This record gives sequence, structure tokens and C-alpha cells, in this order.
Amino acid sequence: MTKPPVIGSYVADIERNEIGQVMASDRDLIQLRPVNGGLELDAKPNTVRPATLAEVLSAKVKAANNRPRWGQ
Repeated sequence: MTKPPVIGSYVADIERNEIGQVMASDRDLIQLRPVNGGLELDAKPNTVRPATLAEVLSAKVKAANNRPRWGQ
């Protein structure tokens, strides 16, 4: 990416093949929170790109389907 992504936006991490929400960014690192939750990950700015709406929705549906359900 040429300029740092906006905090709160979603990006595709090309190295991990994962979608994440930008929590912080500077020149050297971007902190991403995976859509399915968990610890934030550090990514290099040159290994991320803006995520498409389809990628974000797909990641959110996958995360929702993997959550435990009541009574199971």
C-alpha cells in the first residue's frame, strides 16, 4: 500500500491469506485484528491491500459459522 490504511478499515494480509481489521499503523508495521477475534497480528505495509466487500463478508460469515452454538 502506498499510504497507511485507515484505522478500522479491513485489509487482506497477502502473507497469511487472511482478512483483518486495522487497529494501528505506522511506517513499519500495521496491527490487524483477525475477523474471528483473537490477538492482533503485525503485518508489513507492503504485504497488505484493501479488502473487497466480498472478502470481508465471507470472512465474517466463516467466523460466525465457526462460533459455538447454544445447546451443542
